Amino acid sequence: MPDPTPAAGHNGISPAMFLDFYRQLRREKRAVDEANGKYRAARKRAEAAGVDLKSLALMESLSKLDEAEATTRLRTALRYAGWADMKIGEQTDLFAADGQAVPEKAQAEWREGVAEEAGYDAGKSGQNRDDNPYPLGTPHAAAWDRGWCAGQAVIAAEMGPDGTGPKKKRGRKGRGAEMGPQE
Repeated sequence: MPDPTPAAGHNGISPAMFLDFYRQLRREKRAVDEANGKYRAARKRAEAAGVDLKSLALMESLSKLDEAEATTRLRTALRYAGWADMKIGEQTDLFAADGQAVPEKAQAEWREGVAEEAGYDAGKSGQNRDDNPYPLGTPHAAAWDRGWCAGQAVIAAEMGPDGTGPKKKRGRKGRGAEMGPQE
């Protein structure tokens, strides 16, 4: 180890001490990079063998909890999924039922919200308004149509009033004076 006696360096560290630490840090960084490369390669091999890496990540996060907390988290996530009308975890003996039924009004509002989000995505992506998948006259069809209109409004706003697209602005995050033609 170099002499720790401060010399003419900043913060009281000598050039020799700095270079020694810098060499150690570079060596350790190289070891980290090599370990990360090995880890990525092992994940690729696992994925190629059929391991679902997202499920593995979920399992890993649950494994860091004690058993009771992990069970509670999983049970709660499945309950939320059921409330959101997701068809997962429907096996009745997976967890004991908690007796909480989703109120009809809440379920109807959720489904209308899902329809509106789907309409928004369709409108924003430029799909035809006639592509509404819900029967005409139903609340879901109306919600989808509201979403479609909102998605189309985003397209119109992005195009600007003259239909040519937004004006470029100077400054950070678009704040500042509008830019004129670039020459």
